[in-house]
Amino acid sequence: MASSNQRIALTCTLLDGSQHVVHARPTDTVGHLQQRIATTIGLNKPTLCCDGVLLADASTVVASFPSHQLAAWSTRYTRSSLDEEDRLASARHRAAAAARSAPTLLLRDLPRLIMAAVPVFKAVPIGTWVRLVVWLSLSIGASYGELLGPWLIATATYLVYQYGFDERAAGQESAYTVFNGLRALPGQLRAEDIQRDMVQGVAGGFM
Repeated sequence: MASSNQRIALTCTLLDGSQHVVHARPTDTVGHLQQRIATTIGLNKPTLCCDGVLLADASTVVASFPSHQLAAWSTRYTRSSLDEEDRLASARHRAAAAARSAPTLLLRDLPRLIMAAVPVFKAVPIGTWVRLVVWLSLSIGASYGELLGPWLIATATYLVYQYGFDERAAGQESAYTVFNGLRALPGQLRAEDIQRDMVQGVAGGFM
């Protein structure tokens, strides 16, 4: 007859296939064994099975177990949770592989990208690229000087003054005086016209 102080080695197999050895006394109950497994293995409220017999009664003592081979599982080690962990691990592995292969793919496609960009660069005049580089350099300097907002406004004003809003035929005047060298438009009412009408009206009253 086994002594009550004798330790029994129980082999506890989890659903993921890992095995753990748990020591218990013959007088320990299923409840005590569940607490020990939760502490040593990390299973929260484990369910135990011995030789196909579900150990549902927490007062069952270890000495009455059919064998020393146990199966244990909990919500952490159910089949669905294990499958979900496998899917997450596979997704992380694919993401890491894609991140590692991205530079390789870029280097592989770099010559083709360069060949496709060459006609575009050739179609744009070199002076345009120079002005673009100068403008970007000035924009970066304005950004460091916290003057990017005024710089963009000045750029937009220059573009409107230089190119207007639409293409005009030769000799065609713009609807805006500022684009016509500040020349008055036909029919435009100016301050000089108002002053002349006022002076002529007063002078006509004395005649």
